[in-house]
Amino acid sequence: MSNKNKSIFITSYKREKILLILLKKLKKNLNYSQFNKLIILQNGSKKFIKLIKKIDHNIRVIQTNYSNEYSKFSKVNNNVFLGFKKCFEDYNSDFVIHLEDDCLPSYDFLNFFSEIYLRHKTDKKFYAINSFSKEFKFKKKFSYSKFIYGIGKGWGIPKTNWIFTRENLKNILNSNIKKYFDSHLEWEIKRKYYVIMPYRSRVLEIPTNGLNFKIADKNKKFYKDWSKSFLKSNKYLIKKYKYEPLLEYYWRKDCLKYNFFNRKLTYLKSFIKLKNRWD
Repeated sequence: MSNKNKSIFITSYKREKILLILLKKLKKNLNYSQFNKLIILQNGSKKFIKLIKKIDHNIRVIQTNYSNEYSKFSKVNNNVFLGFKKCFEDYNSDFVIHLEDDCLPSYDFLNFFSEIYLRHKTDKKFYAINSFSKEFKFKKKFSYSKFIYGIGKGWGIPKTNWIFTRENLKNILNSNIKKYFDSHLEWEIKRKYYVIMPYRSRVLEIPTNGLNFKIADKNKKFYKDWSKSFLKSNKYLIKKYKYEPLLEYYWRKDCLKYNFFNRKLTYLKSFIKLKNRWD
């Protein structure tokens, strides 16, 4: 049992070199020592685990293997579920972050999560913290806001939301499931909660011809904007994070500012969606 109350886990599959790059960058992170570190490694080798331990012998590694009957979606969902379950129920963490092996964290990635969690943990409408953005203004480097949106690409939740997450994730662990955990959770999150995003991105996905991003995507405007927003420097002075309720943010068209009008609009869309299921 760990005496740390915060955890980060990384899900990884067949991207060994990139995972090692991520771990080296994460180890340089501010507040790195304050977190439990766990890797859910699918189809990993003993040789590769030794390389992981050379970077940090305290990193825990759990290996997973699945039969060919499991869809690619189900494998991802089971790995994410296992990571959260281990961190919340075995390590007794108060807050847990999930990071994929192809997502590079900024220098203050862990600090951003820690500070924002402490500010908003008592708010029952607070669900998660995301770390991505494609906005760029130098003076807003430490700004953030609340949004009606889902989760992904470096996100974390407090323990108070684990029961909701656990019960919803249980529904998508079947071997033949054909959707990812984030798309399954999205409408329930939008209907009940808000998520927090930084104005400048604290994570950057590395195009690797994986399930989401391809190497060719790095030439697209969306990715160029994301890369520009990402805080690339290995080290910088950390200032106080500033909440801005009217922050401009254009990650996707369905990413809405958290206000009275947008909340009502989301409830209406949710009702229509449920009604269409019943009809």
